[in-house]
Amino acid sequence: MFLRFSLRSVLILVGCFALTCFIGVSVERGTRSSRLIMAAYNGDVSSVEGLLARGADVHARDGWSGTALMYAAGSGHFDILKLLLKHGAPVDERSRMHRTPLMWAAQSGNMAVVKFLIEQGANPNLTDDDAKMATDLANKNGHSKVAFYLNSVSPK
Repeated sequence: MFLRFSLRSVLILVGCFALTCFIGVSVERGTRSSRLIMAAYNGDVSSVEGLLARGADVHARDGWSGTALMYAAGSGHFDILKLLLKHGAPVDERSRMHRTPLMWAAQSGNMAVVKFLIEQGANPNLTDDDAKMATDLANKNGHSKVAFYLNSVSPK
């Protein structure tokens, strides 16, 4: 009673499992919203545009409570950030750990995204569940220039 799987089937299963564990998106459901999160994470502008045009929810969350805006910010996908904000994604939305897109960008060290989010009204003084601000996350990950910038724009 041995089951036979092709190498391709096994790789697809492993890949889907890894994606689900890594970013918490349910690939099985395949909803427009979960596809939007995946497209934002992967930097697929044309898919994001199409999904938004067909009504994907910019407020949708994955298994970790992350949104498309958070993944775009953390991955440095500038064009996708603009699209999502234009379609109503809140600039200071929070994940389950109360992290904002600005925190995701600061942690990744993407200065252009950090500056853009600040220009769009992101609050650099918000804290996550560990009482860390975006500047703390930037410092922790070795992005001192990003941390310096965030300190310079933080209202005292």
